[in-house]
Amino acid sequence: MTFFSRPVSYVWKWELGASPIELWPLVADTDRFNRDTGLPMLTDARAPGEALGPGRHRLKMRLAGVPIEWEESPFEWVAPSRFGVVRRYGRGPLREMTVQVELEALATARTLLTYRVQVWPRGIIGAASARLQIGFLGRRSFGRVFELYAKGASQSHAEVGDDQGLPSTPSVGASSTLSPEAASRLRALITRLGELGHGRGLRERLARLLEEGHDLDLTRIRPYTLADEWRTDRRATLKLLLHTALEGILDLHWDVICPLCHGADEGTDALQRLPAGKVHCDSCMIDFESDLERGVELAFVPAARIRELQSGEFCVAGPRTTPHVFVQQLLAPGEVHELTPLLAPGRYQARTLSGKDGAFFDVVGDAGGVLSVAVEANGALRASPAVVGLSARVNLANQTDTEQLVLLELSGWGQDSATAAEVLVLQEFRDLFSREVLAAGRGGAVGTLTVLFTDLKGSTAMYKSLGDGPAFDRVVDHFRLLREAIEPERGSVVKTIGDAVMAVFSEPAGGPRAMLRAHRSLSQSSDAPSLVLKAALHAGPCIAVTLNERIDYFGSTVNVAARLAGLSEGADVIMSDRVRKDPGVAALLASEDVVVEAFRSPLQGVEGEAMLWRVRASTESGPDEHSPSATGGDP
Repeated sequence: MTFFSRPVSYVWKWELGASPIELWPLVADTDRFNRDTGLPMLTDARAPGEALGPGRHRLKMRLAGVPIEWEESPFEWVAPSRFGVVRRYGRGPLREMTVQVELEALATARTLLTYRVQVWPRGIIGAASARLQIGFLGRRSFGRVFELYAKGASQSHAEVGDDQGLPSTPSVGASSTLSPEAASRLRALITRLGELGHGRGLRERLARLLEEGHDLDLTRIRPYTLADEWRTDRRATLKLLLHTALEGILDLHWDVICPLCHGADEGTDALQRLPAGKVHCDSCMIDFESDLERGVELAFVPAARIRELQSGEFCVAGPRTTPHVFVQQLLAPGEVHELTPLLAPGRYQARTLSGKDGAFFDVVGDAGGVLSVAVEANGALRASPAVVGLSARVNLANQTDTEQLVLLELSGWGQDSATAAEVLVLQEFRDLFSREVLAAGRGGAVGTLTVLFTDLKGSTAMYKSLGDGPAFDRVVDHFRLLREAIEPERGSVVKTIGDAVMAVFSEPAGGPRAMLRAHRSLSQSSDAPSLVLKAALHAGPCIAVTLNERIDYFGSTVNVAARLAGLSEGADVIMSDRVRKDPGVAALLASEDVVVEAFRSPLQGVEGEAMLWRVRASTESGPDEHSPSATGGDP
């Protein structure tokens, strides 16, 4: 080895005015960090059909005009204390580089950040390049960015601090300035949103985000994540963004989500252009079928006339590309590794990229313990014990004869996703974006929905006695009352069929709550007197389809709900056993002044008699509630 090919090491330390848990979302966001320190964009350098090891990438870029190409090993990290990566170069002034970043908690919410770099130059040019680009320019730019992150992180935590796990990424770092024309256009449109009923505080936060936010914070605006950061109501925030998109400030974007890494692998600006068939995830090296229930998420991006974003990647597969993953560790065959992560409470899954089922465990309480995670010889995962504490030590073991990338990830990631299935049920979306439909002839599973069918009792006689015009006016009034009852319960009216209404709810309890409110409203309304409503509810899996140029729902669940409506006597709600046994529905009926009657009835398509429930408002002479014990299957 020549003198100029010997490894060169750099160790830099900064004491920063924020805690590791505050700094982690920024420091570990390697794509953001590389942008902010002035590194160039990179591109995929894999040959067609080239297969690399688990979590590995082949990348290239130009630095100071010099072409550089390398193979990148998987990032390894333990949140929020350390991460690192190894790069082996096939082209450029270096042969290899390792980076290790450590965050050590100090007293009074401060952090000692240690940045270690070791490089193996390729000759005298490589040695000189390393000393200039890394030793001199790198240290100066890295320190500047870390100080900026510490300032932004501490301010963000003071404003919207969160002690439930790792905080969301504050909007700090490099940002773009809007042109005067775009700024004026944005402010005019934000004012217009006030006329639509959106509060000034929420509008101002959105305006500031679009004016001052980092490009990375705007390339994929996730409504529920944004609401959690702002500490605002999720539904109100989603409605604001939908109205903002209608006004041309934002654009809709439907992201196809990988079931393993939860990354947005493909996307489109219209539902009807969602990719059909299998989708490939480059990070996880898997093909998967996307579905509307969990595999497609609605996000937003600024409209080009408001703000142009810098596109491209500056780093791939860093820790913050998968923020739900608290630990990622590469293990050689037979290797055992011990670490101490800072886990948040919740249910976790240990998994590898092999495609085999993972192993689950729960993190609760302050007690520690030792969690043992083993990749067994057949590739299966084992985690024991089933429950550990927040400060548990973790032992990872690879008992196979191949390299394994082991991940410990927090389950329940879909809870902060505005999935397509959920958005399609939102009345605001159906009203504002009625042209957003699925491709012709294509249906998509949307999971379990509660389906409502209503009808008016004695409507034929009403038309005869009142005449068509006055009777129709009353029917329209009843449609309005139904909509006012359904929309607040996370439901939406799908269609009207004569005097009947079909609606869907994302949660079972929304259906009976809306119908009890509707019955009360109709009985008290002077606009729609003497109208008696029949209603029925059933819950189960549904398929979203496009019918008559609108999103509609199809399947046996819809058919059963429609048949149940025929059993309603008016001023009641017929519920299937599945709806009645939902915990939310049970709690609702226990709190309402209602009579609940069980009965059985034959139902087309259901073997034997189905167990059903009739719910009515209680009368003064009747009991508060009657809930006979009964068993029976779902119709």
